[in-house]
Amino acid sequence: MKEELLQEIREYAQKKYKEEQEHNIKMDKIKTLSNDKNEKEYLYLSNEKPVSTGCPNYKIKKIFYDTFKSRIYKIGKDETNKIFVETGTFMDGPKDYILGHQSILVNRNDPRADYRTYRDLEQVEEITVPIKQCDDFEKNNNIIETDYYDARDLYYQIRYQFITDMLENSQKESKDNIVKIYVRKK
Repeated sequence: MKEELLQEIREYAQKKYKEEQEHNIKMDKIKTLSNDKNEKEYLYLSNEKPVSTGCPNYKIKKIFYDTFKSRIYKIGKDETNKIFVETGTFMDGPKDYILGHQSILVNRNDPRADYRTYRDLEQVEEITVPIKQCDDFEKNNNIIETDYYDARDLYYQIRYQFITDMLENSQKESKDNIVKIYVRKK
């Protein structure tokens, strides 16, 4: 993603986190002043309700990640860090008049395979690559191989880790961390 967009997301998340912290300070004041009904400040602040409690580090990461998800459409396909999670290898199944085209999940190395699907950590859509083009695609990108049955959960887990790591580190450092942990070198 472009550095400007990443900076915008960071600033927005910091702003939301600061607002939440200020709100919680007000709530602490309300608790302190609630014993003295004559205090004008108590009356002014009494309209406030607590936002939430919990780990501040988790909260800022959640705000940051949610902000990223709301702006993901601004990231062009050629602006990503090219980290893909493999979500399955398939062969074309029978064409049924009622059900239409059906795909059959096969082993990664199955000679009957027709295509593989991948998801970029910074994009919404899944992409389909014909099996004959997979080697070139995998050479030019960072591929995280998964067991298909946990691919969806693992995709979101890695994506969260990658995006929230960018809150404190540069994109390159975050990418390097993910590649070091998950990408198997060939």
